[in-house]
Amino acid sequence: GKSEAFEWGDDNKIFEKPKLMRGKKVKHIACGGKHVLALTHEGDVYSWGEGSNGELGLGKKLTRTQNQQKLDDFPSPVRKIWAGCNQSVALLETGQLYFWGIYHSGPVYNPTLFKEFINFLQFEVIQLAFGYDSVLSLVKSKEDGKTSVYAYGSSQKGLLGL
Repeated sequence: GKSEAFEWGDDNKIFEKPKLMRGKKVKHIACGGKHVLALTHEGDVYSWGEGSNGELGLGKKLTRTQNQQKLDDFPSPVRKIWAGCNQSVALLETGQLYFWGIYHSGPVYNPTLFKEFINFLQFEVIQLAFGYDSVLSLVKSKEDGKTSVYAYGSSQKGLLGL
C-alpha cells in the first residue's frame, strides 16, 4: 500500500503547509518530547523537530529542523526505532543498539553504540521505556523464551531498580 507521513505546527502555529516524506516508504514513526523519527522500509532513519540535547542525532550544529534529515551514522540497516522525551534509539539488523540524546553522562549528539547495552541479536525487543536520562528494555530470549528487563542510565532515586 501507499504510505505517507505529514508534519505541521508548533504550539498550534503552522510554519508551512504539511508536506510528505516524498518518495520514502515509511514503515514506522516514533514521537519524542519535541522530535520525530521515521524509519523507512529500506532501514533508513530520518529525524526532525527540536533536539537541543542531541535527540535528532544530527550533531551539535543542527538542533532544530522542520525538514526531515537522514541519519547516516549506522553501519547496517535499522530494524526498529524508539523515541523518548529526550532520547532516540535505533536497533540495527545486526542486533546493535544505537542511542542519542540525554544520557546519564550528558547529551549525546550523534547515534552512538554504547558498550553497556547487551547484544540484542539474542533477544527480541518487546518494549523500550524512557526516563529523563535512563532507558529500560523488556526483552524475550530467542533461546528459551524467557523475558528480562535491562536498565541503563542514571540510577538517581532508584530509577533503575538498583
